[in-house]
Amino acid sequence: EMRCLAQVPQNDFMQNLYWSFRTDNALFLVLSILTGGNLFTHVSERGAFDDQAIRYFTSRVALALAHLHTEGFVFRNITPKNVVLNSFGKSYLADFSFTA
Repeated sequence: EMRCLAQVPQNDFMQNLYWSFRTDNALFLVLSILTGGNLFTHVSERGAFDDQAIRYFTSRVALALAHLHTEGFVFRNITPKNVVLNSFGKSYLADFSFTA
């Protein structure tokens, strides 16, 4: 996750890394604040989205994947839990632990 976030330039479609540091016992990542919950939670609570919302989320995920691919990374864990929203409902791809 750290390697991918450090090498991929910041963009508006995925969670960004702003700073990182390591201690003897831990690695700390300072990431974008995304407080709107994940897509899985929203679908579980409200049910299916309308076509416009589905197109919106799908297009933002596709743009994030395209950005990662141009940088030589493959995101291998696309799930609703890895699409995270900010407080305004804007979606971002997150959790790069399975990115190769």
